[in-house]
Amino acid sequence: MAELTWVDGQETLADIVRPGLDLLFVGYNPSLPAIARRQYYGNPANAFWKELHACGLVPAFYGTPGDDVRVLDHGIGITDVVKRPTATSRELAKGEYLAGFARLSALVAEYRPRTVCFVGVDLLRRYEAQAARFPADIAVTAVYSTSGLANGYWRERREGFARLAASLGRRESLQTASGLR
Repeated sequence: MAELTWVDGQETLADIVRPGLDLLFVGYNPSLPAIARRQYYGNPANAFWKELHACGLVPAFYGTPGDDVRVLDHGIGITDVVKRPTATSRELAKGEYLAGFARLSALVAEYRPRTVCFVGVDLLRRYEAQAARFPADIAVTAVYSTSGLANGYWRERREGFARLAASLGRRESLQTASGLR
């Protein structure tokens, strides 16, 4: 189960990270259901855990509270740009993104994942619009948001997760079952 921590006077999800990660997923910020369940991507309408399993990055569905930390066993970490929980990311201010990208840059410099994947194409665009960059040897990519508000992009999202798994050499056991080939 993701631990709760305090950031800027707010209770939030602690980063799920360790040195030597192959992949670090970066979301906008924790949702209120995620905080209540103490689980990253904990809103039942969010497709993150379904997509992570369907593309073969993890061998099982980790969408049950307490399972999210198991991604570390597969070289995967999870964090958010902004740590303040909200109902939707539309509530976040530009200054929160700027401070969050600075915190994220420090986290990436410390833990040095091979790949950083933003969960939201617009989140990657926001990152690219600011001046700071991750070290050149760290790959940066994005998949479409897994939020229930973005379910109209399910095909693009599924293809993005499949490409991500393939780029890490992990597109394996669940290809046929998920319809990915």
